[in-house]
Amino acid sequence: MKVLITGGAGFIGSNFVRYLLNYGYRINVLDKLTYAGRKENLKGVLKEINFLRGDITNPKDVDKAIKRKFPSQSQFSLLSF
Repeated sequence: MKVLITGGAGFIGSNFVRYLLNYGYRINVLDKLTYAGRKENLKGVLKEINFLRGDITNPKDVDKAIKRKFPSQSQFSLLSF
């Protein structure tokens, strides 16, 4: 199964990515890479996933993710002010 994980480059999201990879999931990550989201958190698994840099508050980025027709989505994004 293919899964889209938003916020997948953060601490919790990146660990969830690793967890699902162990069960054979095909992982797609959408992350803005702000203070908490860092590609370094995905070190060792970047070649096994499809990483998309984008913002869930940007309709164009979300459209790109939705057009990939992901059957399932997990969200680990946090909006902070």
